[in-house]
Amino acid sequence: MLCRISFALSIRWYSLCWYTCACGRKAWGSAPRHLFVRSRLAGDFVHSALPVTGNELLWGVGFSVSTAIIGRLGSQFTAANSIATVVMNILTVFVFGTSAATAVTIGRTIGAGRAEDAARMTHTLLGICCGLGAVLGVFLLAIRGPVLGLFSVSAETRNIAYDLLTIMALLAPLQAFSNNMMVGVLRGGGDVKVNFLLDCGTMWLVSVPMGLLAGFVWKLDPPFVFLLMRCDYLAQLTLGGLRLRSGRWIRVMTR
Repeated sequence: MLCRISFALSIRWYSLCWYTCACGRKAWGSAPRHLFVRSRLAGDFVHSALPVTGNELLWGVGFSVSTAIIGRLGSQFTAANSIATVVMNILTVFVFGTSAATAVTIGRTIGAGRAEDAARMTHTLLGICCGLGAVLGVFLLAIRGPVLGLFSVSAETRNIAYDLLTIMALLAPLQAFSNNMMVGVLRGGGDVKVNFLLDCGTMWLVSVPMGLLAGFVWKLDPPFVFLLMRCDYLAQLTLGGLRLRSGRWIRVMTR
């Protein structure tokens, strides 16, 4: 969670720095006190940083709750989820890197006064990330068997982990697209408040409730519980797509 917060704040810092340079303000890089003493950049940074920090804190708590739900559904499910999550996290490094590049590119373009170009390039950037997710998904399908063979676990745990990796692989394009849209485009464009509502809202109103219902009320098998807990991607895709189409996600912060 702390890593996500640091990453998000660093992106906002870079974007605001670029905005400042685009306005012709120089030399602040060699004197950080300008950020807090001689510049209105401090207000811009706090205005952007607070929603991002709150977003990551609430998201982190929600992720912990989701993990606790899985933990209450049996030791095999818990172990399988841990294995699948570790494998997937290694692969999604590329997705997070692409999202960071998208945020920087979008922020830089808007800061340079080319908001229309930023709106147009979102389609290309999202398409690239979605394609990357598809490639990672195919790769994960190919290596899931050999990778699971490296773990000394029971047959039941291995079977559950195999199913979870299959679900992750199939959802990889959707996850990559959603992550790039939320972290790359919306945050890079300065729409941090809506990003906060979408990210935390889908976590707490979709993912967590679906996990509770699927696991403790409907008594579904672990793979189906896991799948339903990933329905927040669909909600993010739908609501985030509407936000992008509206064009109101572009926040020009230059002065």
